[in-house]
Amino acid sequence: GALAAGTLGIAAWTQLRTINTGAPQPIVALDQVAVGDPYLFSYPTGNDPAILLRTTATATDIVAFSQKCTHLGCVVFLQADEDRWHCPCHEGNFEPRTGEVISGPPPRALGRIDVEIRDDTIWALGYQP
Repeated sequence: GALAAGTLGIAAWTQLRTINTGAPQPIVALDQVAVGDPYLFSYPTGNDPAILLRTTATATDIVAFSQKCTHLGCVVFLQADEDRWHCPCHEGNFEPRTGEVISGPPPRALGRIDVEIRDDTIWALGYQP
């Protein structure tokens, strides 16, 4: 019973917690991110894992998301051969360019981090649920 209540509490916290929108901060130099290779960073705080993906060689084709699955907060990673962000905890899958749910139990898309290029550096601008 306690395990079920704890799991339910974690699930409720994951769904109801407030989102920290964060402040603009530099992430990495544009030339340090290869097309198709994920880049790990933290945003909006050092305790918030995030992941960036440069989808094409065009500087504007960069996406970033919270690395926490929206189901129970497990860490997602890129499965390039399957064209998805994957959460191994409960087999949740997300579209790599939009963060939208493809399959599994996640109730909503990955949290999106707005990014832009400033002087050849990728910047995080804020977090959008």
